[in-house]
Amino acid sequence: MTTVCREFGISTVTVDKIFNRYKECGLEALNGACPGELNTPSPRVYQPPADPDYPFHDRTVRVTRCGRICLGRRKINLSNVFAGR
Repeated sequence: MTTVCREFGISTVTVDKIFNRYKECGLEALNGACPGELNTPSPRVYQPPADPDYPFHDRTVRVTRCGRICLGRRKINLSNVFAGR
């Protein structure tokens, strides 16, 4: 069994699932049908979610190249990771 797994590059768990499916249903279980061919589409109509609301979002502030926020005379150091964002 492990040689089959190595040959096809799959795990032993996957081979066990395939083999058990073959034992239960025969060759019909291994016909290679795609899930899209077997499943039916949902009868519900897709409705996209509403735009998010940010209740405490007063303004957008740009982080400087050195990684800090300048609010008037105050300078708040964040990190270089956020620099230029």
